[in-house]
Amino acid sequence: MIRVSIYYPNTPSVAFDFGYYRQQHFPTVLKLLSAHGAERYEIDRCISDGAGGASRWVAVGHLFLRDVEGFQQGMREHGPEILADIPKYTNATPEIVISEVM
Repeated sequence: MIRVSIYYPNTPSVAFDFGYYRQQHFPTVLKLLSAHGAERYEIDRCISDGAGGASRWVAVGHLFLRDVEGFQQGMREHGPEILADIPKYTNATPEIVISEVM
């Protein structure tokens, strides 16, 4: 099992529509990538760093899939559509980290 985490930086000018992200974007991503091993997702609204200050991130999305190959194949097939949706909910440039769930 892998987790693809999409980190959205918290900058002074960041805009992020959590409603759209939760109700439209991620359900669509899951639907598009389910044939490639996507099983579920989680969304974090970042509220603070460990010391009580502002978080470095405004949001983090986590997509759980069976393997890296499935994610890569799904993105080759549906990546342009998924990436084209990003401006509908944020002006942030996301950073992606792929992890093995232990």
